[in-house]
Amino acid sequence: MAGNEELRKRAAAKAEQQRAWLGENEPESLSPMALRSLMSELHVHQVELELQNEELLRTQMELEKTRSRYFELYDLAPAGYLRMSDKGMLLEANLCAAQLLGESRSNLLKQPFSRFVADADKDNWYLFWRLVVQTGKTEKCNLRMAGKDGTSFWARLEASSCTEPEGRSGCRIVLSDITEEKRAEDSLNQSIREKQELLRELQHRAKNSFSLVCTIIAMAAQGAISEETKKILGDLDSKIIAISELYSLLYSTTSVSSVHLDDYCSRVASPLTMLPNPSLVLDLEGMTVSAALAAPLGLILTELVTNAVKHAFPSGRRGTIWVSLKSTVMGAMLEVRDDGRGLREAIDLATRGSSGFSLMKGLTAQIEGSLQILPGKEGTHCILEFPIDQVLPDQGVG
Repeated sequence: MAGNEELRKRAAAKAEQQRAWLGENEPESLSPMALRSLMSELHVHQVELELQNEELLRTQMELEKTRSRYFELYDLAPAGYLRMSDKGMLLEANLCAAQLLGESRSNLLKQPFSRFVADADKDNWYLFWRLVVQTGKTEKCNLRMAGKDGTSFWARLEASSCTEPEGRSGCRIVLSDITEEKRAEDSLNQSIREKQELLRELQHRAKNSFSLVCTIIAMAAQGAISEETKKILGDLDSKIIAISELYSLLYSTTSVSSVHLDDYCSRVASPLTMLPNPSLVLDLEGMTVSAALAAPLGLILTELVTNAVKHAFPSGRRGTIWVSLKSTVMGAMLEVRDDGRGLREAIDLATRGSSGFSLMKGLTAQIEGSLQILPGKEGTHCILEFPIDQVLPDQGVG
């Protein structure tokens, strides 16, 4: 309005000047040349006004286009846009924000945003608001919002600080309804928990089944007459115990698919040297691997330690068995070493036909590893190198 009044004053002053000039220069007193000059000047002025009018029309059309784009991008946006003061009062909202909060835009203004946050999440809102104000960075959080009709919905807030025209600090918020996304996430998490519980129950039952099998084998070994039969049953029992320990670890941790390999190797090797001689020394680096990899490793370790106990220390000879686990550039290395009577030459697994060596050969190929059984100055040195599907520092499973 102030601009229109100023323009009117200028137009009136210009008209008054023209009337004064015409009063001093009556058309009858002007020469033909002066009249032509006056008409030419008036014509130029008319063209100038027409050009100005066309420019104003173009400007008005551009403003209308800009206003239309603003309406589409701001008011018709699929997300809510809010502007708040440094006190948390709503200063501006688009149509989507008003619909999400269940209020008209006029009723939203000057209202505290916290009024629309569900009571259960008000503390989270205040902590989030303080973080945005203090850091000045764009922050995100999920909150439960309370609608006017008492219903609630999950919303994702993306807030950033801003400066208001009067120089005070404020905040802009993008508000999105994520209720369906949250429901799908909760449903997925529930399904995962149910499947984990089912798998843990299966692991528990498998462990109990292995224990039952071990009991049956032990009873059969006690009733066996042949020493060879007792030996075979004893070897079979140790292998089943190795698998049983794997399921025991899986059931006792929060993971259903990975284990601490160092803990598992300790559980497998320790029962195999229960007698004072030979003694067992463990040097196991903490790492986590999948259960699918741990199972064949446990069986190979069982076979190597059992062989050392049986053959490295004849006639009650005293000695020590060392078991070490180390990470390498290519994966990991499991070593079993003893200071027993040793071997005359290295063992070639490809040429050995016993069931134990055949088992180790097949399991080594299964994990894409390499196994060497070497003679040493004192005792035997077994080296198993293998790639690892997952290597983590010793930081817990889950």
